[in-house]
Amino acid sequence: MTALEDPVFALDPAYVAHLRAERGLELRFIEDDDFEGYLHLLGQLTTVTPLTREAFSLILRRQRTQQSSCTLVLLADGRLVATAKVVIEDKLSRGGSRVARLEDVVVCAASRKGGFGRLVVEEAFRVAARAGAWRVNFAARAEAVTFYEHIADGRITRAKDQMYELVLGSWLQAGAGPQ
Repeated sequence: MTALEDPVFALDPAYVAHLRAERGLELRFIEDDDFEGYLHLLGQLTTVTPLTREAFSLILRRQRTQQSSCTLVLLADGRLVATAKVVIEDKLSRGGSRVARLEDVVVCAASRKGGFGRLVVEEAFRVAARAGAWRVNFAARAEAVTFYEHIADGRITRAKDQMYELVLGSWLQAGAGPQ
């Protein structure tokens, strides 16, 4: 099964093809071969404890089989330049509705200000919507909130402390929906 055929998480093949043709970018779900590039990129966000290639592959296999999370990667010239993780939770308190959490958003320091963060976060929001989530929650440092506000056209609300949310319905109605 390919990433585009995943029954819960899906990338839009037309959007993926557009990025490849127009910008020479590859947008896809993370693969085992991304081990070194992903850990290097993640290390620009947080301290990464040692992880073997085998453990990395096991985690990715669990993501695919449990279908509760996915990690998007964006490559330029064959190297990983941005990533974002989407975690889906079925809420018993909300009649079984789904809520998404955005995690581990990172753009390679050498590639910042190139629009890569926007591309991967917008697609992460759309992946969450396609998976049935009505809201996306995420933590963000104060200096990063403007970045998310820009992507969501001002529809980000502060939930508490450094937690923010985007109600996908209003964002989708504004024309940013699943492509």
